[in-house]
Amino acid sequence: MITDGRMSGASGKIPAAIHVTPEALDNGSIARLQDGDIICLDAHVCKLTILGDLAQFNA
Repeated sequence: MITDGRMSGASGKIPAAIHVTPEALDNGSIARLQDGDIICLDAHVCKLTILGDLAQFNA
């Protein structure tokens, strides 16, 4: 789960990146993510990478 907000009830049960910046409200990259998009979260270097077709991000 990737979110720029709060998460309740699932913390500790699923992999999650909480309070990702820049926020979706500020037209951050997560605003253009859709269900089914594949991402890679590397917690060691604090990097979130979108894998696959980047056309929706460049439009």
